[in-house]
Amino acid sequence: MYQNTGVKILAMAKVLAVLMMIISIVSGIATGLFTGGSEGFFIGLTVIAIGCLFAWLSNLVLAGFGELVANTHEMLNIMKSGSAGYNQMQHAPYYYPPSANAASYAAPMQPPTASYAPPKPRPSVKSNTTYNKGWVCKHCDSNNQAGVIQCKNCGNYK
Repeated sequence: MYQNTGVKILAMAKVLAVLMMIISIVSGIATGLFTGGSEGFFIGLTVIAIGCLFAWLSNLVLAGFGELVANTHEMLNIMKSGSAGYNQMQHAPYYYPPSANAASYAAPMQPPTASYAPPKPRPSVKSNTTYNKGWVCKHCDSNNQAGVIQCKNCGNYK
């Protein structure tokens, strides 16, 4: 029942779109006949047009969801199977799909060079502990007085 759900959603979207269009055409003809005159004719055409447009738009949304489910299921199967494409994607710094021409892609970004500075080490005092009758902010590691509940440097609370 839950196998190939994406394909089933796509098929259901097509069937529902056809049914909704048939219903809108029948209701448009019925509206035109029961209303009578030229006014009824235009009301019937409007019902048909709006009904078909609604059927088409709802088909697009439902088919898009079905496509999303199908593609997600396919990606999950690739990841579970441990195929070469997934292993390359997981372990290589730059991944190009096996079927694609690598030259057609833009040059990949290079990692930062000498301008990269590692983050500053945190002080050895544990955050949010008493420090010389005060406390250390757990956000910016600045020393604050004991009676203060808000950090003087960054404004975070104790």
